[in-house]
Amino acid sequence: MRRRPVCILCMLLVVFLCVTDWLGFSLIRGNPLPESVQTWIKKHPESTICGEVVRCRENEDFQSVYLRNTYLIYNSEKVSIDNIKVYLKQKKNHSGNSDVDKLLAGSLVLVSGKLEEVQSPTNPGEFDSKAYYGCQRIYYVMKKGRIKKQSQSHSAYGQFLIDMQQKFAGILEKTCGMEAGAFEAIVLGDKTNLDPELKMRYQMAGIIHILAISGLHISLLGMGLYNLLKKIGLGIWPAGLLALVIMLQYGMMTGGSVSVMRAVCMFLMAAGARILGRIYDLPTALAASAVLILLESPAYLYSSGFLLSFSAVFGAGIIYPYLEKKARKNNFA
Repeated sequence: MRRRPVCILCMLLVVFLCVTDWLGFSLIRGNPLPESVQTWIKKHPESTICGEVVRCRENEDFQSVYLRNTYLIYNSEKVSIDNIKVYLKQKKNHSGNSDVDKLLAGSLVLVSGKLEEVQSPTNPGEFDSKAYYGCQRIYYVMKKGRIKKQSQSHSAYGQFLIDMQQKFAGILEKTCGMEAGAFEAIVLGDKTNLDPELKMRYQMAGIIHILAISGLHISLLGMGLYNLLKKIGLGIWPAGLLALVIMLQYGMMTGGSVSVMRAVCMFLMAAGARILGRIYDLPTALAASAVLILLESPAYLYSSGFLLSFSAVFGAGIIYPYLEKKARKNNFA
């Protein structure tokens, strides 16, 4: 363990977060906004916010928009409220299309609507929306949102990633037909078009994790790309750096879920070790990935996705080899 200081740092960070949660600090659970702001929102649910568009999801009845770097217009002042999910009510015109203008990634919008705090589950076993959105640093949702102003400028790079994801989804729909929803979930991390019956069957069989992007997918794509670039004539450094950049963009394009970012972080370290001629250490890579994710959002510590993803790698990459080694020693003895 002395040779793995990152692992020690990871354990200290986990202990620190657990202690702060036990003492009542809102690093993991709870609303981190000042009490005065929370009280004002409860008394004035009709509020106005300003934020940067991250991505949009369209439905038949509404359009959900994720905003980051959001500010609440509070008593003629701006108060940061992290990220917000806004439900825009869509009005259909005569042609059947939505009257809501297309929101581009990176554009700034001024939205008014009913601001509500994400509620905790009221029944045992119910889906915990508060914990789920807390991992994304979303503590409030805005319903019946109305866009008052929208900036003309946007992020060309962010919109490019969204357009590429939609283009790949269109290709899968043309080539895979009825199975396109499953392939979109596995390749693009988008489960919106997944057949509900198919999803239920995977859940009942206990193999729903197959429909999520995992470290195996990242390793196959990343190492396959790295080896391909080397075969076409690129050296270790150019091939490794290009593979690192492409896989990082792939992780961002697929939504950046905890399992994807864990796999991408570990791949970056594995490829970096090859480039630098160093030995890849799985426990160190796993601990470094956990530290980076927890520093970004401490709420992941209690997330089932975080715990299952890291536990699976810890068991397959550390516990199993140790038990196998012990079994071989006993057999030879």
